[in-house]
Amino acid sequence: MPTIIRSLLRWLTMALPVLYMGFIWYLSGQPSNSVVDLGVHDSLIKEVCILWNLLYCIAC
Repeated sequence: MPTIIRSLLRWLTMALPVLYMGFIWYLSGQPSNSVVDLGVHDSLIKEVCILWNLLYCIAC
């Protein structure tokens, strides 16, 4: 049983980066609100994230 779990974890570890890149590729071909539609809060969330990253970079 541990060999099966170890084998499954190894396969999953190798497959996750490929699946992630495939998901990013899929999202890049879609409109910005096709997967997640945040409505009027979308721009607010983006601005807060940009500000947070800017403050984090300044603090480094």
